[in-house]
Amino acid sequence: RIPMDRAITTPDVVSEVKSTVGRCVLEVALSHGLRVERAKKEVVGHIQRRAEHLGDLPMLSAADITVVAKAVEVGGTVVSDDYDVQNVCAKLKIPYLPVVQEGINGCRRWVYVCPACKRRFEAGRDCPVCGTTLVVRRS
Repeated sequence: RIPMDRAITTPDVVSEVKSTVGRCVLEVALSHGLRVERAKKEVVGHIQRRAEHLGDLPMLSAADITVVAKAVEVGGTVVSDDYDVQNVCAKLKIPYLPVVQEGINGCRRWVYVCPACKRRFEAGRDCPVCGTTLVVRRS
């Protein structure tokens, strides 16, 4: 159970909640003390750079990045069922807890593959050999 009077989320996470059930849960959490705060830009930038270096950036939404950044900023724990968020937290040694799901069993590594020439890269958007847009695959 998560104490809402000590919980923080970000505006990006709030705007990502679209379903009726999700909005209702959010409203209840807000009424019980959940705070909504922006993460500092420099911490968001740091998390983006680290996620990019790890190859995880394409899997993360802006909301994912800001919630991880906010946890780093306040020294807190990320609470998320999103496996990509858990994966980044595990790699960066940021504490995390799943909500409903069991949680990840191990870290995922990603590789960037050119669908045209089949070459593999650690990072990038376009193949430096043939110019084709790279696709992300689990390593």
